[in-house]
Amino acid sequence: MTKEQFEREFDYQILMNIANRMKKEEIIDSKDYRVINEFFLKKYKPPIGLFPI
Repeated sequence: MTKEQFEREFDYQILMNIANRMKKEEIIDSKDYRVINEFFLKKYKPPIGLFPI
């Protein structure tokens, strides 16, 4: 994994962690979470983020 790929993956995972917390705290719903996820997948193109851990 290149440094650039790592940075994209890291940024994506951090942002999705925040979105996941917001969903758990019912700040956003499942639909909002999916929209956020799709947006960040397109923006960051994370090499591993496509596979949920």
